[in-house]
Amino acid sequence: MRLPGLYTGGRRRQFLVLLGNGLVQGLLAVCSAWLIMQLFDGLGTVDEKSLMLFPALAVGIAASALLRRRERVDAERLGQHYVKSIRRRLYGRLLMGNTRALNKRRKGALLLKFVGDLSSLRRWVSLGIARLLVAGVSVAIALGALAWMYWPFAVAVSAILIAAGAWILWKSAALRVVIAEARRCQANLSANVSEKLSSVVTVQAFGQIARERRFMQRQSTRLMQASVEKAGRVGSMRGVIEFAAGASVVTVLALAYLAPPLGLSAGMIAAVISIIGFLTPPLKELGRVQEYWLAAQVARKNLEDVSRQVPRLRDRRKAEPMILQEGHIRLDGVSQGRILRRVTAEASGGSRVALTGANGSGKSTLLGLIGRLFDPDRGRIMIDGQDVSRVQLSSVRRQIAYVGADIPLIRGSLRKNLCYGVDSIPPEFLQRILSDCELDELIARIPGGLEGRIVENGANLSQGERVRVALARALLTQPRILLLDEADAHLDMQAVRALDKVVRSFSGTLVMTTHRRSALRVCDTFWHLQDAGLIERDYPAEFVTGEGCVIPLRDTLPGQGMVASK
Repeated sequence: MRLPGLYTGGRRRQFLVLLGNGLVQGLLAVCSAWLIMQLFDGLGTVDEKSLMLFPALAVGIAASALLRRRERVDAERLGQHYVKSIRRRLYGRLLMGNTRALNKRRKGALLLKFVGDLSSLRRWVSLGIARLLVAGVSVAIALGALAWMYWPFAVAVSAILIAAGAWILWKSAALRVVIAEARRCQANLSANVSEKLSSVVTVQAFGQIARERRFMQRQSTRLMQASVEKAGRVGSMRGVIEFAAGASVVTVLALAYLAPPLGLSAGMIAAVISIIGFLTPPLKELGRVQEYWLAAQVARKNLEDVSRQVPRLRDRRKAEPMILQEGHIRLDGVSQGRILRRVTAEASGGSRVALTGANGSGKSTLLGLIGRLFDPDRGRIMIDGQDVSRVQLSSVRRQIAYVGADIPLIRGSLRKNLCYGVDSIPPEFLQRILSDCELDELIARIPGGLEGRIVENGANLSQGERVRVALARALLTQPRILLLDEADAHLDMQAVRALDKVVRSFSGTLVMTTHRRSALRVCDTFWHLQDAGLIERDYPAEFVTGEGCVIPLRDTLPGQGMVASK
């Protein structure tokens, strides 16, 4: 994922506004210094002209304050605008990402990308680049004014600032290491807390509360130590800038004291000190620029790592939509890591395919490839003669529905979950699907009916209810191909009955992984995965269940009884 350009579009105008702000601030500082010089040189003389200098000076100070406020607002708008574009691109990248790779990422660490890393980029733009731009222009004007008044002043102050900047650059490498370590500790802590809170039942069931508290405490200690070390190094940089500002004032006073023959007036000395006073706040803020830049570099690297580790599903521009007529599926030498190797198989349109094999043999992986939740390393998946990796991804999603543990329910109303894949549903069609999936009882039970709330992952529903809702959600999209990944595992009789009804009545192509013999009876094509390969049969020679039981089927046609044996 490439980050969007910073100096593009409407942000160019925002940079020009900030540049103008710095220019005006610098000019106001020079004008204020001139007014101060006039006031000091005119001490003891009270006339109408000298009295007008006071309101003019007050107006200049007020205008500078307003410009500072406007600068902060414009800088924050610039940073938020830039981060908004990154957040949108990152979110889209994750939504289009390889689901297998995405599931391997720790959710807490991913959330930190949307909070910590994007905040670091925002601070670099708002408080770093914007401040450099405004302060750079205003400081340049102020130094020019010092040179006009007395060039040794400008040379001395510039030398002090250059020395301070060189010291900060020299220490930047060590600060970057500390910032990266603090961010890593923060990501680990966030990921651990997120993971343990989502599985708190497991922690309680095995009595590991004290252990997890100790582990979190160790993580907190490491984060505290890294943060304290980071604060120390950042404080050193700020201290150097404070010292540079104070040293500038002392140097100017020393030069003025040592050069009385030059005729430097008291007004000029006061004007020079006022310019140094104007320089002090921006210089203090510039002391944090290096910190912001280093943190932004760490954040940028983290975002690049996410992009590299979660590859995006390619959706080719101007790709043709997938058009299904029969739903004929052909696997042509499909390979995926070490799980599947050169799998070749075929299923005619409208068939019922039973995908069998031992646990870990790659059944879910193969279903995910057919539904294009991720792409194969090698080979092609052809549906009605169309390569699913070369057609519009949205058209694949509209015509292939997937029901399984990898497609959980989302937080929201029951209606939102049911209608998530479609824009509008005729009421009579919705009612028919609800009836087929035997959801009428659930709708009557939960408060609010269809508007009743479903918590994250459907945790307030039973396993059977979650499957029935997920099945109805898939059927409401009116798919031509239905993929069922262990949808019948650990279900109650009502859920099994609803699932069997859907399997028998579905008019398109159906591919399902199952361990139930009753489900096998309605299938007409059998794919058996073994040793990373696939054996295609009209009926299976044997069916290996998750418990290690072997069910002979060689002489048993679909629809007839089966006898289990050890």
